[in-house]
Amino acid sequence: MASKNPSKGLFADLVLLNGKVITVDSKNSLAQAVAVKSNRIAKVGSSVEIQKLVGTTTKVIDLKGRTVLPGFTDCHVHFLSSGLRALREFKIPSTSVKDVLSVIKEKAATTPDGEWLIGGDIRFAHVKFAENRWPTRWELDKVAPNHLVFLHLGPHIKVANSNVLKLANITKDTPNPVGGTIVKDPDTGEPTGVLRETASHSVRKLWPQYTYEDSLKAIKL
Repeated sequence: MASKNPSKGLFADLVLLNGKVITVDSKNSLAQAVAVKSNRIAKVGSSVEIQKLVGTTTKVIDLKGRTVLPGFTDCHVHFLSSGLRALREFKIPSTSVKDVLSVIKEKAATTPDGEWLIGGDIRFAHVKFAENRWPTRWELDKVAPNHLVFLHLGPHIKVANSNVLKLANITKDTPNPVGGTIVKDPDTGEPTGVLRETASHSVRKLWPQYTYEDSLKAIKL
């Protein structure tokens, strides 16, 4: 039933009643109802409390015990590290290994020897490549023999060239770290350059350190 309160400014535009509202407040408390005004949550509380905010134009939804969660724009994003990566990395194509190597070769031609070439794209999946596989360290070596090449091919896969593996002391005898895999050639046992999960951590420690100013720029991206 709508309230007879004459002050329209007190009424909600939308009211959700009789539910299980997960507030995610400091106490992780639960509520029964929510009132929304001008696309903002105006009040959270019991159904009796929120019912008082129902006016003649208020849309009312009876949740009938259903659960309400806060909206998640993106529930898993490393916004700072993603911004820092955008400052340092060059984007590589997801069409084929051949195209990736072509871009790296171009970058190497304009980058002084000995410097890092860090590229990638978080949306990667090797099934997008025409070859249906990741590039190898040996292929990276051919197009950038004098650089430190490190590629982010998705959030959990990295590929490094031989210079980077040497710098990180990753060899055929290096055991897999906890939570990671150093992918090795099944015939020779040599690392292919593909590093899964935590196997890339020893490489990331070698990068030039970001500054405080870099972090400020990254947050604004």
